[in-house]
Amino acid sequence: MTGKELQAIRKRAKITQIQLSELMGVSLQTISNYESATELPSGKSDYIINFYKNVAENKAGNDTLSSNSVGKENSENRILLEILNEMKDLRRDFDIMKDDRENERKQNDVLRKQLQLAINVLRSLDRDLSENEKSTGTKQDFGKIK
Repeated sequence: MTGKELQAIRKRAKITQIQLSELMGVSLQTISNYESATELPSGKSDYIINFYKNVAENKAGNDTLSSNSVGKENSENRILLEILNEMKDLRRDFDIMKDDRENERKQNDVLRKQLQLAINVLRSLDRDLSENEKSTGTKQDFGKIK
Protein backbone atom coordinates (compact mmCIF):
# COMPACT_ATOMS: atom_id res chain seq x y z
CA MET A 1 0.00 0.00 0.00
CA THR A 2 1.31 3.43 -0.91
CA GLY A 3 1.06 6.71 0.92
CA LYS A 4 -1.52 7.94 -1.59
CA GLU A 5 -3.74 4.98 -0.73
CA LEU A 6 -3.38 5.76 2.98
CA GLN A 7 -4.29 9.37 2.27
CA ALA A 8 -7.39 8.25 0.36
CA ILE A 9 -8.48 6.06 3.31
CA ARG A 10 -8.03 8.97 5.73
CA LYS A 11 -9.91 11.40 3.49
CA ARG A 12 -12.82 8.97 2.99
CA ALA A 13 -13.12 8.81 6.78
CA LYS A 14 -13.11 12.64 6.89
CA ILE A 15 -10.19 12.75 9.31
CA THR A 16 -7.55 15.46 9.17
CA GLN A 17 -3.87 14.70 9.38
CA ILE A 18 -3.81 16.53 12.71
CA GLN A 19 -6.58 14.34 14.16
CA LEU A 20 -4.84 11.21 12.95
CA SER A 21 -1.47 12.32 14.34
CA GLU A 22 -3.10 12.90 17.75
CA LEU A 23 -4.74 9.47 17.68
CA MET A 24 -1.51 7.75 16.69
CA GLY A 25 0.59 9.79 19.10
CA VAL A 26 2.95 10.92 16.36
CA SER A 27 3.75 14.28 14.83
CA LEU A 28 1.85 15.83 11.96
CA GLN A 29 5.08 15.59 9.96
CA THR A 30 5.14 11.80 10.48
CA ILE A 31 1.61 11.46 9.06
CA SER A 32 2.58 13.68 6.15
CA ASN A 33 5.66 11.52 5.54
CA TYR A 34 3.53 8.34 5.58
CA GLU A 35 1.12 9.79 3.04
CA SER A 36 3.74 11.18 0.71
CA ALA A 37 5.85 8.04 0.74
CA THR A 38 5.89 5.56 -2.09
CA GLU A 39 6.79 2.88 0.44
CA LEU A 40 6.04 2.68 4.17
CA PRO A 41 8.76 2.09 6.77
CA SER A 42 9.60 -1.60 6.99
CA GLY A 43 8.38 -3.29 10.15
CA LYS A 44 5.67 -0.66 10.63
CA SER A 45 3.71 -0.99 7.42
CA ASP A 46 1.19 -3.56 8.73
CA TYR A 47 0.61 -1.51 11.87
CA ILE A 48 0.16 1.73 9.93
CA ILE A 49 -2.17 0.19 7.35
CA ASN A 50 -4.31 -1.51 10.03
CA PHE A 51 -4.40 1.67 12.05
CA TYR A 52 -5.59 3.73 9.10
CA LYS A 53 -8.21 1.13 8.20
CA ASN A 54 -9.46 0.76 11.80
CA VAL A 55 -9.70 4.49 12.28
CA ALA A 56 -11.45 4.90 8.93
CA GLU A 57 -13.95 2.12 9.70
CA ASN A 58 -14.71 3.41 13.17
CA LYS A 59 -14.53 7.13 12.53
CA ALA A 60 -16.74 7.27 9.47
CA GLY A 61 -19.86 9.16 10.49
CA ASN A 62 -18.66 9.73 14.08
CA ASP A 63 -17.21 12.91 15.53
CA THR A 64 -15.13 11.07 18.10
CA LEU A 65 -13.57 7.67 18.44
CA SER A 66 -14.49 5.54 21.39
CA SER A 67 -14.33 1.89 22.29
CA ASN A 68 -18.14 1.76 21.94
CA SER A 69 -17.95 2.87 18.31
CA VAL A 70 -15.79 -0.11 17.40
CA GLY A 71 -18.36 -2.79 18.04
CA LYS A 72 -18.23 -5.83 20.28
CA GLU A 73 -17.60 -8.27 17.47
CA ASN A 74 -14.15 -6.90 16.78
CA SER A 75 -12.22 -7.05 20.04
CA GLU A 76 -8.92 -6.40 18.27
CA ASN A 77 -10.15 -2.99 17.14
CA ARG A 78 -11.54 -2.23 20.59
CA ILE A 79 -8.24 -3.13 22.24
CA LEU A 80 -6.34 -1.05 19.70
CA LEU A 81 -8.55 1.95 20.39
CA GLU A 82 -8.15 1.57 24.15
CA ILE A 83 -4.38 1.47 23.69
CA LEU A 84 -4.52 4.53 21.44
CA ASN A 85 -6.60 6.47 23.93
CA GLU A 86 -4.18 5.46 26.69
CA MET A 87 -1.24 6.55 24.54
CA LYS A 88 -2.93 9.90 23.97
CA ASP A 89 -3.37 10.36 27.73
CA LEU A 90 0.25 9.41 28.37
CA ARG A 91 1.38 11.84 25.68
CA ARG A 92 -0.63 14.63 27.34
CA ASP A 93 0.83 13.76 30.76
CA PHE A 94 4.32 13.72 29.29
CA ASP A 95 3.80 17.16 27.75
CA ILE A 96 2.57 18.51 31.09
CA MET A 97 5.63 17.08 32.84
CA LYS A 98 7.87 18.57 30.16
CA ASP A 99 6.23 21.98 30.66
CA ASP A 100 6.70 21.66 34.44
CA ARG A 101 10.41 20.88 33.97
CA GLU A 102 10.76 23.84 31.62
CA ASN A 103 9.10 26.15 34.16
CA GLU A 104 11.40 24.81 36.88
CA ARG A 105 14.40 25.49 34.63
CA LYS A 106 13.22 29.04 34.03
CA GLN A 107 12.75 29.61 37.77
CA ASN A 108 16.24 28.26 38.44
CA ASP A 109 17.66 30.58 35.79
CA VAL A 110 15.99 33.58 37.44
CA LEU A 111 17.31 32.53 40.86
CA ARG A 112 20.80 32.06 39.40
CA LYS A 113 20.70 35.56 37.89
CA GLN A 114 19.47 37.06 41.17
CA LEU A 115 22.24 35.30 43.08
CA GLN A 116 24.86 36.50 40.58
CA LEU A 117 23.53 40.04 40.91
CA ALA A 118 23.77 39.83 44.71
CA ILE A 119 27.35 38.52 44.44
CA ASN A 120 28.26 41.38 42.10
CA VAL A 121 26.77 43.95 44.51
CA LEU A 122 28.72 42.45 47.43
CA ARG A 123 31.95 42.50 45.42
CA SER A 124 31.33 46.11 44.48
CA LEU A 125 30.69 47.05 48.11
CA ASP A 126 33.83 45.22 49.17
CA ARG A 127 35.90 47.10 46.55
CA ASP A 128 34.41 50.41 47.67
CA LEU A 129 35.13 49.60 51.29
CA SER A 130 38.73 48.60 50.47
CA GLU A 131 39.28 51.81 48.49
CA ASN A 132 37.80 53.86 51.34
CA GLU A 133 40.09 52.14 53.85
CA LYS A 134 43.14 52.81 51.63
CA SER A 135 42.28 56.48 51.13
CA THR A 136 41.51 57.19 54.80
CA GLY A 137 44.05 54.82 56.27
CA THR A 138 41.46 53.41 58.66
CA LYS A 139 39.92 50.00 58.83
CA GLN A 140 36.16 49.62 59.26
CA ASP A 141 35.06 47.28 62.04
CA PHE A 142 31.57 45.95 61.57
CA GLY A 143 31.79 43.48 64.44
CA LYS A 144 31.09 39.79 64.30
CA ILE A 145 28.07 38.46 62.53
CA LYS A 146 26.22 35.91 64.56
